[in-house]
Amino acid sequence: MIQPTGATRNPIRSGRLFDREPAETSRDSLTQTIDLLMQRATPRDERAIGDYLVGYAIQSAEGVYHLADGELVWQSAKDENIHIVISVRDALDGRFLPSVRVRVTLLDAGGQEIGTREQPFVWHPWLYDYGYGCNWNIPADGKYTLRVRIEPKSGDYLPAVIDFKNVRIAAATYTR
Repeated sequence: MIQPTGATRNPIRSGRLFDREPAETSRDSLTQTIDLLMQRATPRDERAIGDYLVGYAIQSAEGVYHLADGELVWQSAKDENIHIVISVRDALDGRFLPSVRVRVTLLDAGGQEIGTREQPFVWHPWLYDYGYGCNWNIPADGKYTLRVRIEPKSGDYLPAVIDFKNVRIAAATYTR
């Protein structure tokens, strides 16, 4: 169930102030990239909520690059068994939004919290794609709820919360 928070859409973002053609080209390219990411991952979904298009993709745990002291540093997966990546795009023009804080709360089928994590901004080199992702350790295969909280770092967007319910996740084993 979609659970928006905050007030209504910011009137500055009505679309009257933007040149639509470059934004539409960018949106189309990004949509194709996200579609490729989504094809690789199971489960996956993307939904609109307020000012955002929010998507998730779940895969086996993987090594990722993280920014540390201004440098990209490779971090291998350790004891984690899944990787959750969240995409956050502008609902109006489809642009990826790199300047939001994304937190995910993972709940089991009984509603018990597995954990809450801030999903750091990461770069996926195989797609030249960006997202908010990190590795997790889930106790078992099953149905989970992904509660995604988006907190903007600027005044152009409003906070939002969306629940992706009954997401079937397999506790895959990291094999790379």
